[in-house]
Formats: sequence, structure tokens, C-alpha cells
Amino acid sequence: MRFLPLVLIAVLLTGCGDDDDEPRAAGATTTTTTDDCAGADPVPVTAVGGEPAEIAATAGDVTLAVVDHGASVDVVGVFTTVDCAYEPVSMGTDPATFAVGGSVTHGDGLRCEGGRITHLSATSDDGETYQAVAVTYEVEGTDLVEVDRSASTIEAQTDPGTLDPYYRLDC
Repeated sequence: MRFLPLVLIAVLLTGCGDDDDEPRAAGATTTTTTDDCAGADPVPVTAVGGEPAEIAATAGDVTLAVVDHGASVDVVGVFTTVDCAYEPVSMGTDPATFAVGGSVTHGDGLRCEGGRITHLSATSDDGETYQAVAVTYEVEGTDLVEVDRSASTIEAQTDPGTLDPYYRLDC
């Protein structure tokens, strides 16, 4: 329910039209890049509370925007451009969002490489040994699809720099 305004905005706003200027049925969408919108910027993404969201990064045709804040994290939503408007990318039936940041015993980060987004998550009971998971996704249309998953153990005392990506956005 928190991200219902994002979905409603994407549905209600028409943006700048399509490449061939032919009318399309309301149900038809085509994925475009912002370059296809004749210099017009897509309608801004809206954060929780109705304020414009902060665009945090762009990776290819994907835009990452801070849509909410927690006590120690930023909540980052994933968007693509459809018919010159930002469209939320979905994981299943929910908008794709990720926490970025964390605390001494838990960290979440995002990394973008070659059109892929990797969610990094590390947890620890003692702040020294972390169980880490990296899940890599690709955007297919408006869906975020898992393409790889790996797990590892990180010894923070031995190599503290290894944890850095698990607490930040690197796109």
C-alpha cells in the first residue's frame, strides 16, 4: 500500500508520447529510453509522502530513486522509462525496492554492472563475522528477474574493506 501512489502516478500520467506520434491504446506500453522522448524529461518519481524522489543513480535504462527513509537506511526504488514516464519495476506483484545502509550488525547495498543490479546483504551476530548474500537481477521490461545468487562469509577484522559495498549504493 505504501507504494500505491507510485503506481497510480505511472498509470495516470502520459508523459511525452511515443516515437511515431500515433495514438496507442491505454493498455499498450513500449519501453523507451529518455533519449527517445525528444529532450523532455520523464515525470519525476514521487517518494512516500508525495515529495519528488531523489534520483540516486542511472544504470542504462534503469533509474534508482530514494523513495523513503528508515532510521539507518534509504529505501531505493527501481524504475524504467515506459512511454516517456517512469514506471516502477516489479519483483513479483510488488514494486522493486531495496534498503541501502544499515547498522553495525546488518548492511544492505546495491551495485550496478553491465545492465545488472546486485543486492548485497550482510548480517552478523557479533559485528566480526558476517554472513553475506549477493543476489543479481536483470530488468526485463518492467520486471526484475533474479539471474544469480551467491553466499559467503566475511571476516570484518581481517578485511574490513570487503564490507563497504554492503552499506552503499554503487551505480
